Amino acid sequence: MRTKETIQEFGGKIVGYIITEDNGDAVAQKFAGPIVGTYKKSSDLVSKFAGPIVGKGKGMLTSLLYQ
Repeated sequence: MRTKETIQEFGGKIVGYIITEDNGDAVAQKFAGPIVGTYKKSSDLVSKFAGPIVGKGKGMLTSLLYQ
């Protein structure tokens, strides 16, 4: 089952979402709509959407929402 986690700033403003698929892969999607990053569970790597690898571990996706 696909899950959608809401990411908020301290004041409650929604920054975006982390959407995780059944297989563990995930995407970071800004509140306005664009996908800004992807996570592949098989390699444990995070990359900017259609771009370079930025780190290791799913937690890195959240940082892409603030860029």
